[in-house]
Amino acid sequence: LRPFSALRLGVAYHTRTLTTLTRDYGARMETWFMPNNTGDPTYYDSETLINNYTYNYSSPSKLLLGLSYSLGSRALVSVDYDIVWNRSMTLQSRYHWEEENFKDGVDGDLGTSHNVRVGVEVVPVSGVYLRGGYAHYGSPFNDEAENYADDGGWFYGAYKRSTTNYSLGAGLRFASGSVLDFAWTSSTARYTDSVLYSFYG
Repeated sequence: LRPFSALRLGVAYHTRTLTTLTRDYGARMETWFMPNNTGDPTYYDSETLINNYTYNYSSPSKLLLGLSYSLGSRALVSVDYDIVWNRSMTLQSRYHWEEENFKDGVDGDLGTSHNVRVGVEVVPVSGVYLRGGYAHYGSPFNDEAENYADDGGWFYGAYKRSTTNYSLGAGLRFASGSVLDFAWTSSTARYTDSVLYSFYG
């Protein structure tokens, strides 16, 4: 959409993407056994059948909004905003209990993510480009799970809660058509506290 020459607006909706995965797996073990280091060793081996497992996974749907505004040939500002509905994810499996566990985890912990990206480019003189950027990728968790994480609660994995990026850049365009660019990025991410095993006393 272009209401006037300097302003551009964009809207996009991404439906859920269905992915079908099939995993084949098996195991084999070989053992040499020598009792008390005497006599000839005894060899044992065992092998399982090749098993396979198929399941269907759908990624979450999301809405993307974009805006860019240009000040002639001297400056450009762009803003992008995404909304990701993480609770729209689904899993289809031949095991009913697995589907239920997945659904309980999604409904119990996940929420809506909000992502923002802002970029600015300025051309102070011809052939010189200065750039700056900011991006924030919000938490996929709902408020209850976020509060639990803030209180130091443990998760079965170090899950990313949010990411914030800052970037600076400069570019030079020479009369020959060659381009030289410099860029710097700082990224900070927050993760949940994690534990591998649960111990019961």
